Amino acid sequence: MCLQPNPRLCAQLAPPEAHTAATPALWAVVGPVRDYAVTNAEWDKHSRRTAYLVHHYLSYHLAAGVSGLLLYADSLGRAMLQKEPLLAPYLRDRTLRCVL
Repeated sequence: MCLQPNPRLCAQLAPPEAHTAATPALWAVVGPVRDYAVTNAEWDKHSRRTAYLVHHYLSYHLAAGVSGLLLYADSLGRAMLQKEPLLAPYLRDRTLRCVL
């Protein structure tokens, strides 16, 4: 069962060859993590801290059995996360997906 009635998205999040009603794909969902009040001087520190928090959250939940994390992020937040090496493996294997 896919809660979002979009067959293409459902097939990406829960490939039918790997998931069924008996073995569902469970995705964690988190709202925006970027702080909108950060100054330019604090941006790099904020970016690293945010990447660390996302990494910690995602690694813990992947170990607990979730399929991945859907993270709501605007274009600036997405760019911030994509440049962080700590998150590169999750973005590459698509267990971390930034969505609007």
